[in-house]
Amino acid sequence: MTGPLRTALADYLTMRRALGYRLARPEKLLGQFLDYLEQAGADVVTVEHALSFNLSYRDIEELVAERGVEVDHVTVFRWVHGTVAFTDGKIDESR
Repeated sequence: MTGPLRTALADYLTMRRALGYRLARPEKLLGQFLDYLEQAGADVVTVEHALSFNLSYRDIEELVAERGVEVDHVTVFRWVHGTVAFTDGKIDESR
């Protein structure tokens, strides 16, 4: 299916490549995200859709590496669980 989101993705990837970025893995993940949005019947990206799309810790590791930060997927796991524990505590305190 082609639509405004596919066109926007193609434009974005073209611009990033023109700036010298290699985007093999992010391109694949963004394509999968658009497939997910199309299956959900969404025409726009919402926070709800973005949060419900599943990425593995290894996917996140590779996306961060594209930006020049070397991090292990276990570290990403620890960040996520540490952040959740922190925010859960703050939410409980506010009630």
